[in-house]
Amino acid sequence: MSTHEFSSQLEHLLEGAARLFESTGSGAILLLVDQRVDWERVRALAGGAAVLVAADEESHLAGAADHGLKPIVLDVAGLPVHERLTQALLECVADELIAPEAQVVAVYSGFEAGTVDSVSVLRLEEHLGQLTSRDLRNLE
Repeated sequence: MSTHEFSSQLEHLLEGAARLFESTGSGAILLLVDQRVDWERVRALAGGAAVLVAADEESHLAGAADHGLKPIVLDVAGLPVHERLTQALLECVADELIAPEAQVVAVYSGFEAGTVDSVSVLRLEEHLGQLTSRDLRNLE
């Protein structure tokens, strides 16, 4: 049994993300975290979806791969959530975890730091189309 916290809010958001994943034909669920969570519960709630887990600290991702999740370490601590999501998507495309034209259901802390409170469906063609030349150089 895990000692990591797992709020009912996170549970409901992941259930909703799994439903969105299915109904929208998305390529993956992206979970942006700033602490370790119960990866076994994440895997169970996400069903058959590919789950990408991104965090600024490698320690927050410890054990995620053991449950079939794909961890992504970001180098964007302190940046706004939009930039952290963009960096996570870039890393996933660069690592060929998702296609550049994929659609992803993102679950993240959009309003209150430390509390996962938002779910969005991101169309990478639209999202990555807003990249600057600096972003594209960073992708390489």
